[in-house]
Amino acid sequence: MLERLKWTHNSESYNRLEACVVRLQATSVRVTVALPEGDETFYGSLLPKVLRSRKTAKESIAYWRISLDPDIVALFGMPITRCWSGI
Repeated sequence: MLERLKWTHNSESYNRLEACVVRLQATSVRVTVALPEGDETFYGSLLPKVLRSRKTAKESIAYWRISLDPDIVALFGMPITRCWSGI
């Protein structure tokens, strides 16, 4: 994920990434999508579940499992096609 963001692989980047994920998980949003038959509004967290795991506290590579809310995905008609497991 750090490579996709074009961030360096150091502790500052890992901490920054974790802070971003925590903020996205904790923040409630409202998204309204205009449709031909009316509109739909989503209220909630973009990331309802986040799991981070490392084998040891000293290990620099963490593995993340981030769940997107299926309702927000459906609003935009976006299929989930990729999964990144390592940071």
